[in-house]
Amino acid sequence: MGKRFDGLRDADAMTLHGLMLIGQVVYEARRRAGVTQRHLGRVAGVHQSTISRLERGRLNGMRLKLLARILAHLERLARPR
Repeated sequence: MGKRFDGLRDADAMTLHGLMLIGQVVYEARRRAGVTQRHLGRVAGVHQSTISRLERGRLNGMRLKLLARILAHLERLARPR
């Protein structure tokens, strides 16, 4: 069995770094939009804990389709009204 890193089995350093970068971008965009993890989760159809794990780079195996949906909702929320 390989190394474990918060549920990321056998992940190499570059993958872990990439997950952290994605999380940082989502976190910063959500904060700029002025919304909570709970609100973003609600409009994107996921639980707040999913947003939290994504922002911390700890969500291994998230489908690209789900990530795309979260990002699309985040972009919509960030638009000036």
